[in-house]
Amino acid sequence: MNYKDYDIANFITDEFFIQWIKNPNENNSHFWEKWMVQHPEKRAMVNEAANLIRSVKYAHSSEFTDKIYVEIFERILKAESEVNQAKPTRDLKTASPKRKFLDIFPFRGIAASLLILFCLWAQYEAFQYHPQPVEKPKIPLITRSNPAGQKSIIDLPDGTKIHLNSESEIEFPKEFSADIRLVSLKGEAFF
Repeated sequence: MNYKDYDIANFITDEFFIQWIKNPNENNSHFWEKWMVQHPEKRAMVNEAANLIRSVKYAHSSEFTDKIYVEIFERILKAESEVNQAKPTRDLKTASPKRKFLDIFPFRGIAASLLILFCLWAQYEAFQYHPQPVEKPKIPLITRSNPAGQKSIIDLPDGTKIHLNSESEIEFPKEFSADIRLVSLKGEAFF
């Protein structure tokens, strides 16, 4: 134990220190007197802790003998058996009408059955659902091509000019959507 790091709270809770203050004997007196000589800076703190301990009246804990333990245990067992005997058994004839109705009508079983049926129906419906494909309106495509040795300039619906080289072909929609301008080109072209 490192008593040199102790403060008042540590001293007043230390059993060896309390024993020295309350019931000094040769061993603990020798230890503490020697320790106080080695640590004179702690003398005031030790004296204050000793005064606190002397001011507290410690009650001696009563010692239980084996006979007392057995007697207490027997009393507990006897009381437990009396409580178990005093408990009335539940009789359906004396039960309240509401409780009797609830015992006859199995709500939990019916609720569980309905829940299972609902889950099976939902699963069946999920597997049977086949959405009909939505037909997109076909946008007419315009195809322009140049034979060998001929070049042409093509105006797209958005105002873009394309210089189509010879032996090339371009395909584009009659009208572009607001955000996509998609063309298909075979050969060479300058946009």
